[in-house]
Amino acid sequence: MGGEDEDGHRHVMRVRTGPGQVRHVVCDTCGHRRRVRAFAHDRAREHLTTEHGAGGFRKEYSGLPWLLGLAALVVFLVLMAGYRR
Repeated sequence: MGGEDEDGHRHVMRVRTGPGQVRHVVCDTCGHRRRVRAFAHDRAREHLTTEHGAGGFRKEYSGLPWLLGLAALVVFLVLMAGYRR
């Protein structure tokens, strides 16, 4: 999740999953860390608003799961094409 303050500086918080239902919220700007069980994105938005004055929030997603899914689909299709012969 990221946002910008009035001066145009970009602030980013990352939400990482831990064991069980625990998530870790980490601020890339100031290094603030917090363990939360629920509403991780709300906690991240709250930190960015109160500590950095950021607004205009956007959730950012990693492209890696999409890439792995696409690679798995290609492998599946190649294997299925091989079984037809």
